[in-house]
Amino acid sequence: MSRIGVAIFSLLAIISSAATQQPTLAAGQTIQGTASGEAVSYTITGEAGQNLIITASSDAFDIALELYDEDNVYLIGDDNTAGGSSAQLGVILPDSGSYRVSVLSYYDLPSGPFTLTAETLAASTGVMTLGVPVRSFLSVAPQHTLTLEQDTAVMFTVYTQTFSPLIRVLDSTGSQAAVSDGGRLYAPLKAGTYSVTVEDFYPDTTAPVGRYFVLTADAMIVTPLSYGATTSVEAAGSRGTILTFDAQEGDLINLRVNAADDSLAQFSFIVYGPDNVIAFYSEGTERTAYLQRVPILQSGTYVVDVAPYTQLLNTSITATLEKAERLVLSSTPTSSVFTSEQLSERYTVNVEAGRRYRLSIETDNPARPVTIFVQDAATQIVSGNLFGGNGISLTFTAAETTAYEAVLRVDLSYSYDTLDENATQPANITVSIEEIP
Repeated sequence: MSRIGVAIFSLLAIISSAATQQPTLAAGQTIQGTASGEAVSYTITGEAGQNLIITASSDAFDIALELYDEDNVYLIGDDNTAGGSSAQLGVILPDSGSYRVSVLSYYDLPSGPFTLTAETLAASTGVMTLGVPVRSFLSVAPQHTLTLEQDTAVMFTVYTQTFSPLIRVLDSTGSQAAVSDGGRLYAPLKAGTYSVTVEDFYPDTTAPVGRYFVLTADAMIVTPLSYGATTSVEAAGSRGTILTFDAQEGDLINLRVNAADDSLAQFSFIVYGPDNVIAFYSEGTERTAYLQRVPILQSGTYVVDVAPYTQLLNTSITATLEKAERLVLSSTPTSSVFTSEQLSERYTVNVEAGRRYRLSIETDNPARPVTIFVQDAATQIVSGNLFGGNGISLTFTAAETTAYEAVLRVDLSYSYDTLDENATQPANITVSIEEIP
């Protein structure tokens, strides 16, 4: 090859290398970038044992982050620890050297501007303050102290995508004040000093990246509910809200929580019973969460934890509590209309021991899947799915003379036939039961 040819080849190699070289990111640096339909990668260099935090945010797409070592081995990823559509991953670097940070979209191709920040996390002081998030690693500082000057209803929340969090709160005597393995813990606490510990519910001592988490403690608004009334709660911008109601054994209740505006609210609620154990999980859609005809098995005060899917509620809410009547099935069909605001119904089925029964379901909208099951207090007796047809029948034999419960659910998030013009329409469903030979 001639000298000119060698020179041209070398120049092309340099240009090619420059075109493929990844931009760099350093701890303490913030970068404004733009994605154009594909992931954007940066090279960051760090030291073994460095507590590195990388945060990405965008108003243009639901951003996500991934981190790879210099051998292109995946280490950790995140899509919402920073809240909303922002991502934040934390890692204790296992080795000194170069790492690749990849900015991508959680749902589809990333497109639009974004902000990317890297920082070294300072050592934790071990002290918590209401309303101020604590960032830490499970392997470094899992325990923090919270001092309350007055009696306070506190919601503890752990955000992480690296382990299954358990939150434990101990009072000044070392006695357990509250515990939860769901990453969210409501605790009405007296004034005093508490130790708050984050643990891995499924301990993994081999986790190589430190298991990063964000812990918050927030003073909660507690709103009592009254039967037959709709209560408004100004909860926008909060990490959720607490509702309470008193109920008697044998009551049947309806509880509905609605977004106060047309925003995409995305919340749900959990109901805790008098023994602080989970009694019910809500059903519903993005703007409505509800319980329909739910039986109360124990008298006392019930606590409703209304929680956003992301870190903050973006709307105020209204809550309606009602005492309901039992919907008793018979040979005469019972009709109910299911819409995006009503996805389930509960029926009472009175049976006698040794008798056989046929439960029949018919729908006017076969584009919507229907699931129904019959159960006693502890066991599912029979179940079935109506999928793309107009009707289904289930048969069973009663083991004892009692009242069974039949639960029917309609899935409005999925269509059996997406070309059916009725795919987005309500479903009118009738249910009946008859004794058979």
